[in-house]
Amino acid sequence: MKKILLTSFTFIVLCGLLFSGCGKKKEASPYEKAVQEFTDNITAYGNEIDSLDVNNPDSKTQLLSSLDKMNDCFKTMQEYNAPEKYQACDEIIEKAAGFMDQANVLYHQALEAEVFDSVLYESARAQYNEAMKYASYMGQALMGQDIIVSQNQVNE
Repeated sequence: MKKILLTSFTFIVLCGLLFSGCGKKKEASPYEKAVQEFTDNITAYGNEIDSLDVNNPDSKTQLLSSLDKMNDCFKTMQEYNAPEKYQACDEIIEKAAGFMDQANVLYHQALEAEVFDSVLYESARAQYNEAMKYASYMGQALMGQDIIVSQNQVNE
């Protein structure tokens, strides 16, 4: 389960750098506060997933619960309108939220099936990885970096 959040590490680091800054601190905008809350929550849910004991019979339920909460974070972030200087983030988070929502649906289908469905599980993981990739693109956009979208992406 630890592999599930490896791709979110880049996003978390980029957002941390964005908000830590150097020099004189200014008041964060509502959007910047929302991004910080999004980052904090994604990190917390990632830590929940990383701490799951696969030998615990409740681990599947706990994993799905953490993924549900993570999906809610993406949906909430999607509701914000980025200020002009972060305009690229609107499209990026929309795509990330779409991938996360699809991942969440597929994880539920794979893990709640009578018999574990490895094909659905792998599809869910691919969608999840795309969501985290787009979340990292959002971090790059927030830092003013050029965004290079990978060519081997999964369709939504």
